[in-house]
Amino acid sequence: MQKFDIKGINVYLLYIIFSIMLLGNIPIIGSSIVLFGLILIVSLFTLVLLIYNGINLKQEKEIRNILLFYLFWMLYSLIQSTFFINREMFLVEIMNMFIMFILLFLAVLNTSGLKKYSKGIKILLVPIIFHTYAGLIEVFTGEYIFTDNIYISGYLRNKMPVSSLYNTNNYATVLVFFIILLFYLLISSKKWQKKFFIFILLLADVFLLYMTQSRGNLLGLLTCIVIYVLLMILQSKHMTSKYIKLFFVLLMLFILICIAIILMNIGVTDFRTIEFFNNQSNFTRLNLIKNGFYFLSSSKYLGVGLGNIENLMMTFSKFPTNGIFNLHNFFIEIMVSSGIIVFTFFVKGYIQILYNSVTNFFNPLSKEMGQRSLYLVLYLCAFLFSSISPSSLFQLRWFWAITTFILLMYSYTVKEQKE
Repeated sequence: MQKFDIKGINVYLLYIIFSIMLLGNIPIIGSSIVLFGLILIVSLFTLVLLIYNGINLKQEKEIRNILLFYLFWMLYSLIQSTFFINREMFLVEIMNMFIMFILLFLAVLNTSGLKKYSKGIKILLVPIIFHTYAGLIEVFTGEYIFTDNIYISGYLRNKMPVSSLYNTNNYATVLVFFIILLFYLLISSKKWQKKFFIFILLLADVFLLYMTQSRGNLLGLLTCIVIYVLLMILQSKHMTSKYIKLFFVLLMLFILICIAIILMNIGVTDFRTIEFFNNQSNFTRLNLIKNGFYFLSSSKYLGVGLGNIENLMMTFSKFPTNGIFNLHNFFIEIMVSSGIIVFTFFVKGYIQILYNSVTNFFNPLSKEMGQRSLYLVLYLCAFLFSSISPSSLFQLRWFWAITTFILLMYSYTVKEQKE
């Protein structure tokens, strides 16, 4: 019996799933289309077809370690769930992570993906165009046709865009991802017609990001621009391995200093006033972090479990947070919810991918690898600031789609190095 050939379409299926997840929840006749079940079914169906056709489980060490880390994280979280509260929120977050793991598993096992990714990636233009169109409609007309009315009361007066993502911080975080992806498509496209179309989308998304007034994401984009200029200057100097390492160390120090300065006051206020130091905002954010560390220490640094931070903040806070119960900091949230062990492995992997991408940018095996590595460096640096804006990324499907896409891009580079 002839097997159904999934390898030729697997990449396109993955990008279609990414696009569905990035679209968010679009209201129709007063209710939202919940795409979770569809995404899960398509993902599992694709996995079954791929296994049926035969897969190569012998992966490069770096890719295998990434898969093992997320598998360990999920199993660790399942064990935690037997000891902690708020099972409902836990299920939301663990299922989002599970879908991400399945998608990543599909992606890295697909041996034909390396040759087809450049075509498949253009499918992501669909959610980009949708969110750009929705944002422009909201800014210029004040009509919020892609989100429920209960979410827009705070944005109507200033016509701040939210699209179908319910929150201007969420929308701004997605826009940062889109802007850097569009820049990557711009420099990698060969036809001027495509470059022109992508450039128009890029300008529109930068404008919409400014209109969100989300300072964390705006600072992420500004950091991205500064790092790009530095990379271009240093690339012309033909840096040696020694200086690449020095640049990476200085880059990390620069980012850490910037985060230390702005960490306590990254929210949604009018960016045009440059009010970076608001005492009330500083007080609230500092107390959120202090409560988080208190919960972490109470768990013997093993973590309080996925989905439990908000409930703990509501009932067991030692420091007042003025009605705000989410940490608004992705990295702190990982530490508090999953503990020191998971956090250490996550940060180690994050830094390793960033360092390897910097190295591959300066010493690429191909033009495509250099462009891909540049994209990864820019987004990973921007995300350090961008991730501070949303209240909790764990609960958002589109965030896990972005995470899978970033790891997929990195896996292409690893595979290309081994070929």
